[in-house]
Amino acid sequence: MAKYIAEMEVSLAEMNSIRLDVSGKLVSCGIIGRITDKRPTLVQTLFADLKAVAEPRRLIAKLRDICNHEAVTKRKIVEEESTPSSSTALSTTSRKIAKKPTRNCKNGHNPNIGHSADECYFLHPEKKPEWMKKRDKASAYISAPSNPDQEQLSSTALIQPSFGYNTILTDHSDTISMVLDSGASHHMLNSLAYFQKTVKTLIQITTGNDKGADKLVAIARGDATLKFENGNTIILKNALYVPDLSRNLISMIQLLRHKATIYNNNRRFEVKIDNGIPIQVNIDNFILEIEGIIEPKVIAMAAQIKPIIQDFTLWHNRLGHASANQIAASLSLSKKFNKLRSFSSPLEVVHGDLVGPITPATNGGARYFLTLVDQFTGYIHTDILKEKSDACNSIIDFIRFFEKQTERPFKKLITDRGGEFCNKSLSDFLKIEGIQHNVSPPYTPQHNGLAERANRTIIEMTRCMLMQANVAPQWWGEAVRTATATTNCLPSLSKSKSSPIELMFGIKPNFHFLRPFGCVLLGYENDYSSYKVARMDTKDIITTKHAYFDESSFPECGPRNKSFTTYGINKLPVFTTEEPQPIEVDNVNEDEMMNEENEIRGILNENDSINRMEVENQTRESITKDINHLVEESSLINGNISQENIVSTKRIRKQLYTVTASVDPKTHKQAMASEDNMKWKEAELKEINNMLKHEVWSVRLQLPDDEPIPATWAFRRKLGSSNEVIEYKARICAQGFKQTYGLNFLAKYAPTGKAASLRFLLSFAINNDMKIHQLDVRSAFLTCPLTDKVTMLPPQGYNIPENLVLSLNKAIYGLKQSPLVWYKRLTNFLKSIGFQIGVSDPCVFWRKESNNQPATWIFAHVDDLVIVSKDPLVFKAQMEKEFEIKYLGDATFLLGMNIERFSNGIQINQSQYIDRKLQEYNLQDEHVASCPINPREYMKKATSNEIIEFNKMNVNYRALIGSLTYLSILTRPDISYAVSTLSQYLDNPGIKHYYAAVQVFRYLKGTYRFGLIFKKEKGAQLKAFADADWGNCPDTRRSTTGFLVMVGTHIINWKSTKQATISLSSAEAEYKALSD
Repeated sequence: MAKYIAEMEVSLAEMNSIRLDVSGKLVSCGIIGRITDKRPTLVQTLFADLKAVAEPRRLIAKLRDICNHEAVTKRKIVEEESTPSSSTALSTTSRKIAKKPTRNCKNGHNPNIGHSADECYFLHPEKKPEWMKKRDKASAYISAPSNPDQEQLSSTALIQPSFGYNTILTDHSDTISMVLDSGASHHMLNSLAYFQKTVKTLIQITTGNDKGADKLVAIARGDATLKFENGNTIILKNALYVPDLSRNLISMIQLLRHKATIYNNNRRFEVKIDNGIPIQVNIDNFILEIEGIIEPKVIAMAAQIKPIIQDFTLWHNRLGHASANQIAASLSLSKKFNKLRSFSSPLEVVHGDLVGPITPATNGGARYFLTLVDQFTGYIHTDILKEKSDACNSIIDFIRFFEKQTERPFKKLITDRGGEFCNKSLSDFLKIEGIQHNVSPPYTPQHNGLAERANRTIIEMTRCMLMQANVAPQWWGEAVRTATATTNCLPSLSKSKSSPIELMFGIKPNFHFLRPFGCVLLGYENDYSSYKVARMDTKDIITTKHAYFDESSFPECGPRNKSFTTYGINKLPVFTTEEPQPIEVDNVNEDEMMNEENEIRGILNENDSINRMEVENQTRESITKDINHLVEESSLINGNISQENIVSTKRIRKQLYTVTASVDPKTHKQAMASEDNMKWKEAELKEINNMLKHEVWSVRLQLPDDEPIPATWAFRRKLGSSNEVIEYKARICAQGFKQTYGLNFLAKYAPTGKAASLRFLLSFAINNDMKIHQLDVRSAFLTCPLTDKVTMLPPQGYNIPENLVLSLNKAIYGLKQSPLVWYKRLTNFLKSIGFQIGVSDPCVFWRKESNNQPATWIFAHVDDLVIVSKDPLVFKAQMEKEFEIKYLGDATFLLGMNIERFSNGIQINQSQYIDRKLQEYNLQDEHVASCPINPREYMKKATSNEIIEFNKMNVNYRALIGSLTYLSILTRPDISYAVSTLSQYLDNPGIKHYYAAVQVFRYLKGTYRFGLIFKKEKGAQLKAFADADWGNCPDTRRSTTGFLVMVGTHIINWKSTKQATISLSSAEAEYKALSD
């Protein structure tokens, strides 16, 4: 019986954890029904207690009391003197008087006189006389639960101190859940839900019966939290978890130890802990009951039951990773949800939205999908589109098909103001058919919330499918189709657990036909009567009804796909969202409407209806390669990824999401865990050998006055002009920010070359028919001896004994003084071969033509040197004698700039950089802008609401402006004013500043090939231009200066900046511009 009761308690906990909505009487009947054959008399007794039958937990408690009583009375009673205990629970210790054994009735009762089972008052409490009922109410029956499994525990397996006596109450009052006990030595609770954290333990608890040998067992202890209806919360320190306890006991002894004060008020008590939170206590049948406690919900019991979890996971996969609530509802479960406005029939109101553009495109080239949701049934229809303009025909086809299938008229369509919905073709069709078209106002996506919610449902389900199956992202189309089909089968919690497909077509879904996406299954066909599967042997996709699936195996998964956490989030298809712009429908033609950006939410679907489709241009090996490409180490992802970063509940612009093609590891551990670990390992070994070759350090014992600085690795993939990986580079760097001035460094400033100087040299070279070559000094810092005493800890992967350090003999990357030491060494060498330092730029060196040495100019940017000379090979030979160099010849890619040559000149641009930044900030699909900033709008400080709205977007505004600043300094003077203006709001950017920055990128997208052109000119003269506006800054009323310096038609230098003081006139502002 005890085992059966334990099983029933577990089953009740499981039902509670998944919120199974089943009648209490039905559950109680099921519990009683299993003991009908063995205990018919007991069954009659249980059914006589109507309250127990109505409440399963009450019934279980009654069964446990009966079981405990039978176990106690059936044992042989050996009377012995028990040692008085220092604590009791709900009773006081009484003198033990030896009694002779007495006979029991067969039901475990111990009567004074013999009686039959039908007359047993224990089994039939309703037959008790009134005086006996009143007596029983005045005193609780004292017993201790007995568990056959616990009886087998030896005394050495338990901690022996006997904590408070414990009493099991036979009065199953629903109102008594927490009792204040003056005798309990510790707080004792029977539910883990009260505990936040527990520690396993085994502690015997002596009960208040007169045997003394019957023990309760506490299996855990920890701090318990009690929450009251008035909002107060108290913490019970070191409470015990006693699962077999019928009532929770709060120890008055423990409360008094925490300076608790008890006030008596007639039949009520009030307990105050530390003169703080009051606890109301009521006297009920001589029991101190604590009032107002909120019972915690048990929600995690099913997680401990392995068979239930396995079954739940299987259904979770079958139902397309639906939520636990939906799965429960699909198994005839229910849950309360807020209901939308009700309608009487399908097709009364249909909500529509377009998702896309989606990266990457499907195998069929689709980049969009259309979502249409029927409000009455919740039925979702998705259609795959290659272009946004296809949405019109898709909607028309939907209306005609569903009107025919349901024999109901289509009445109303609700969409946003995107051009794919507001166009002449669709408008004329709806007008002819008499269909109402409601368009939501600008920037109010909540007016079309049903479509938004449907998009999110499909997006999240598709993401889960792709993550588990770990297939290439180009298969998002099949995943969306499967997600849509599965969603339509899930019961609608607001429609009496009927599924959308049942409400729309009257077809009840067959859940047993569903299978997890990716276990060869790619979708369903022919009204869920056939499977769409992938045949790995022939590399085909076929439709078949006869298929058997291994639902725990995913053939497309690589060996590393053992959990969702290993799936690279950045490898998922890009989900973007964009707001539609307000438009005037009557005044815009169809072509213009189609060019408007629609509101987008992001995910994927492919609408291939053929029964057999050859996988495009993919062999089995290429499929495996693509799938393995999806796996990305979680160690390369900095920080936690929240669900909001994947899909947001509100409509936000697509620029918020950042996608990087590849992530360079940040640490040695990440590099060794990455897919390219062998390449990074080779790069590390190459770097260490290079250090040893140049004798950069000496290994010695650490001295007491040493303050070694840590070392770290810097990893970088070196990219070429086409963004291809040229080299994997690993550098050992010192953490120079931990250096101490005066201890391990003094001077640290080193000049860097000016961009204007480089442009002037390029102009000079073109006008004088000189060559422009480039070289790189290998390990430049490692050739420079150090004068400061610097010690360093070894980097990870370079193992030396713990008491040793690296004493640096030469400069190393990361040290504060390294750039200065290198500049001095380079300068000294160039001076020794006849070069002079430029006056205006110390990083420009030059020498006159003499002794068969042509005139040469050098521009130095750290260890990258640009050579301008008619014969650069002379200088190359001199450098090779002193340094180890990498000679690159004609400069084609210089400091992030592309140098493109034509017959009589060159052009420098940053097209690759612009393209990379557009991809990085996910702006590649934005419409181009004709100018970088709105000339009619002046930027001003953001309001608090604008700042709050921007902060919700989680955008790195500084990084965004930093990328634009780099462009404006090197090759794009046309965005200088816009960038200078936006840079003034780095501390508190607002939403308008962000949109203005996006407009600059939109302008760059349309002009990414623009750059500076240097053609050969004769007699080119130096010219400078300056101008200023007057007081156009709305916040400070200061003016803005702009100047431009040219050599002939070559643009050499430019700048746009705000003036330091306020000008009283436009003339004064222009004079200040000249002085700036």
